[in-house]
Amino acid sequence: MKRLALAILSALAATAIVAAPAAAAGPAPTRVRIAVPPSIKLGEGAGVQAQVLDASGAPVAGALVTFTAELGFLEATNDVVLADARTDKAGVASADIDLRTDGSIKVTARFAGDAEHAASSASAAIQVGGSSQLYAQGAGVKLPGFNEAPTAPGTSAALLPGAASLWPRFSGWPVALVLMIVWSIYGSVVVVLFRVTASARRSAQ
Repeated sequence: MKRLALAILSALAATAIVAAPAAAAGPAPTRVRIAVPPSIKLGEGAGVQAQVLDASGAPVAGALVTFTAELGFLEATNDVVLADARTDKAGVASADIDLRTDGSIKVTARFAGDAEHAASSASAAIQVGGSSQLYAQGAGVKLPGFNEAPTAPGTSAALLPGAASLWPRFSGWPVALVLMIVWSIYGSVVVVLFRVTASARRSAQ
C-alpha cells in the first residue's frame, strides 16, 4: 500500500509540474556606457555619446536615450533634459549639449526601456570652467532703425557698420521726436477747438 501511495503522489506531482504554465519572460537586461569630455569651457558645446548593450554585449539599435544634467537652483537640485537621441546599428547615440553652469556637472544617459529591453542608465562628470559672461542685461525693446542701429535684412549685421557705434548716442532722439509730433498735434487740436467755441459764442450773440 505504501508503494502504491507513493506512486500515486509522484504521478500527481509530475502532472502538476507539466500542467503549470511557463512564467512569462520579462524584458532582457541592458547596460549603458557613456562617453563625455573630461572638461570644457563655460559657454562651449560638448559632444556626448552613449552606447546601449544587451546582456550578451550586443548593441541595441533604435533605443531612445535621454541625456540629462543634475543642476541646482535656489538650493534645489533637479535633472534637466539636455538632448534626446536614438542609437544607431552600433547601439551608439550621439548628441551635442550646452552647459551654462560652471563646476562639476553630472551628465546622465538614460534608456527608459521598451517591450523587449529593460531600462538602464550611466553617468559621468564634466568639469565646466571659465568666467565668461553668457548673458548681458538690457532693458526695453530694441527696434532696428528706431533705438538701435539698422541691420541688413535677414541678418544681425549692422547696415551701416561705421555708424553702428554712434547709434546708441542718438537712441533717445527718435522717442523725443515722436513725443514732439504728438504734442504738436494735440496743441493744434486744442487751438482749433478753442476757435470753434469762440466762433459759436459770437454767432449766438
